[in-house]
Amino acid sequence: MSSSSRLTLYSVLSALESDLRRIISVNLDTKNNYEEILSEDIYEKCMSRMERDIGGKIEDLSLSEILDYADFGDSIVILNKNKEELSDGHRRFLRKENKNLESLIPIRNRVAHSRPLAFDDLSNTLDVARSFSDKYNESFVELGEILQKLEEDPSFVLGVEIPNIEIDNNSEKHNLPLPDFDETGFVGRKEQVKNLINLCLGPYPVITIVGDGGLGKTALALKVAYDLLEIKDSQFEAIVWVSSKTTKLTSNDIVEIDGAIEDSLGMMSAIADRLAGKTESDVTDEIISYLKEFKILLILDNLETVLDDRIRKFLERLPNGSKIMVTSRIGLGAYEHPLKLQPLSKDESVQLLRSLATIRNVPDLLKVSNNILIKYCQRMNNNPGFIKWFVSAVQTGLRPEEVLANPDVFLDFCMSNVYEYLEDDSKLTLMAMQCLPGRHSQAELAYLLDSENITSLQHSLQQLLTTNMVRMHSAHVGSTFESKYEIAEMARDYLTKHHPPAPAVVKRFSKKRRQLKAAGDMIRSEMRTNKYNINSLKMRSSSDAIIAKYLNDALKNTKRKDYRCAMSYVDKSKQLAPDYFEVHRVEGFIKAKMGDIAGARDAYEAALDLEPDWPPLRLWYGGFLMRSYDDFELAIENFDAGLKRDENSYNLLAEKARANLYLKNFKEAENGILKLAAKQTLTTWQKKIVYDLHLQSRYRWAEYLIDEHDPNKALDLLVELKVLYEKCPKNLLDDTMKEHISKSARTAIRVFYSVGQGTSESRRIEEYIKWLIPITGESGYVSRMDSSRTEFTIETLNNDHYRGYSNNMIFKEEVDLIEDGLQLFFHVRSNDNSRQARNIIIAKK
Repeated sequence: MSSSSRLTLYSVLSALESDLRRIISVNLDTKNNYEEILSEDIYEKCMSRMERDIGGKIEDLSLSEILDYADFGDSIVILNKNKEELSDGHRRFLRKENKNLESLIPIRNRVAHSRPLAFDDLSNTLDVARSFSDKYNESFVELGEILQKLEEDPSFVLGVEIPNIEIDNNSEKHNLPLPDFDETGFVGRKEQVKNLINLCLGPYPVITIVGDGGLGKTALALKVAYDLLEIKDSQFEAIVWVSSKTTKLTSNDIVEIDGAIEDSLGMMSAIADRLAGKTESDVTDEIISYLKEFKILLILDNLETVLDDRIRKFLERLPNGSKIMVTSRIGLGAYEHPLKLQPLSKDESVQLLRSLATIRNVPDLLKVSNNILIKYCQRMNNNPGFIKWFVSAVQTGLRPEEVLANPDVFLDFCMSNVYEYLEDDSKLTLMAMQCLPGRHSQAELAYLLDSENITSLQHSLQQLLTTNMVRMHSAHVGSTFESKYEIAEMARDYLTKHHPPAPAVVKRFSKKRRQLKAAGDMIRSEMRTNKYNINSLKMRSSSDAIIAKYLNDALKNTKRKDYRCAMSYVDKSKQLAPDYFEVHRVEGFIKAKMGDIAGARDAYEAALDLEPDWPPLRLWYGGFLMRSYDDFELAIENFDAGLKRDENSYNLLAEKARANLYLKNFKEAENGILKLAAKQTLTTWQKKIVYDLHLQSRYRWAEYLIDEHDPNKALDLLVELKVLYEKCPKNLLDDTMKEHISKSARTAIRVFYSVGQGTSESRRIEEYIKWLIPITGESGYVSRMDSSRTEFTIETLNNDHYRGYSNNMIFKEEVDLIEDGLQLFFHVRSNDNSRQARNIIIAKK
């Protein structure tokens, strides 16, 4: 299922769209009324999309920022609406090329919404794009760059990802696979498509597409299913696709597919899974219930492999409203309205053959007249599958007559020469896939092959795709698609017979896979243990195991402060999986450690764009904002976003409470701390953090109240601090907690000075200071003061001497109070710089 044509179209049309938006901005951004420029409908649509994307309104937007949310066709509408405001050159361009521009709109829609391509979409788009680039190169810079890149290396598109929002806005209504005819688009069969749509919308409950192998039954069913999705107010609420293909045709025999649906019960279970998930009830009853409740089009592909009485009885019970479309080599009998699929017409066959020859650049077929191509197609019975393999064989350098001389051994003969045509790297890639059957991502193949050159691997895959040795499958993963590669059915049969891998090679690749599996199991285990650990990595699927392993290595090197090596793993991961959010999250963490704060923020935000709903990501980004930017408000926004998904997360609650303390949101912080304290499953370390936060909240709040001239409430909070500390289990107390408590001493002095001597409040605060002395500092006294009263010496009970000066504002009030013989707290620093500052309580003499 190669989609290189779709990726090429997406790259070209996206570049063209960017250039059109730039033309609009250059010509029209000087005008202030963007609603007038865009039209009310387009402006409202763009703003609505933007607000939905960012979760709120943004002021002072530029025209280019608004245009990012416009459709491809909107740009053309805007240019025509404002053509009198354009420069002379752009006005002439629009007058001459408007028809060509509009011809690309339906193509863009088919590409962006994963709809089947028309056979000439690629050629028409490239023709228009090259014309624009040649004639108006100064206006279409980005388009020119993409076209040049395609000339130099067409395989680069395999690294392109079409964003999920671009692909299918109705994906929740169906589970259709991507079309497997993207290389050429859907060729011909217009009448069959029209008839089949009418049958689906008509009275028949079961419609069967019947025909020989290779005729395109599956392709036709997919084309019709996607067309039905485009019908407004369709009678179907959902379209469900299930395939029971169990065998693959080889040159000599039929081989079973491992893990395929093998009987009607397997088919029924698969249908039930698609409709309702796992169920303990009778699967047939469950399916009938859903088909009765909702109007569903159920498509059963290759049904002949499981056809038995169970299937026939199921069809007998089909309720009104829902319908079933079947592809099969065998008719169902009384339950169906059959549509017998015929070979392509001669014109359609030639069209397909010539399209393939053009896309694959096969000169021996391009220069042949249509009359000769008609004869070739007739010898292949106008069978589209046969035609595709024929073009692959000629692509290797064989003469067309040679390929057709012996049709009985066509596949073996074709595959042998296709294999010889392959480059060594492509053969090695095939061997890895042959040793380890199944579908593999680029990242997995890169690991198995020890490939450091991702561009070379992409080139090999492109060659394997164009020769039909390998197929590409795409599936939803997170917010985008994941592409995987698998050896084509008949290609695998040929390789097994003629190029079996040596046992030692199989053993080597199997060992690599076991190592990869072990790494994946370890990463999953760490995630299950504590997903909020910075070393825990969320894998979207098993394909992410190798990327997660690279990121794990990057984190290990970061711990050793080998940032260069760490970033090399990140760069490799970004090349293999640019749409995997953990790559950017780890990059943000490493860059923050390196001191690249701006780069770290960009990386974190890229991760959030890809995975906004992952609570640990919100924790790490919020913590980064607190510690690197003092942006506590935005940090709390991220913690709240995480708590929406994991409302009882200890980590998020603790960090939010800490941020609220810094913002002086003491009541909010208190609520969070109390919620944490109520948890029953905290570890010893987590309990320490909770107690410490609670203690910090008391003295920070008290300090704030002193600043607000409310010493009595500040005193109450300090007393609460004392009670909290005394209730704290001894095994939780540590030096960090004591250090934080010591900061309350200065607050206590300010309270004492504010409440006045001889009051009950002054006695309460004296008691607090006496309690604080043995916990936080040393007792001492003023042993000497010079006559000018500007210098004094503090002597501790341990006979340490410190010197202070009253012209230092920290000490001025304290010196005055010493004359009254009060107990006071000093924060003094030794003249010996090697010693840390100490908290000293000065006792009465």
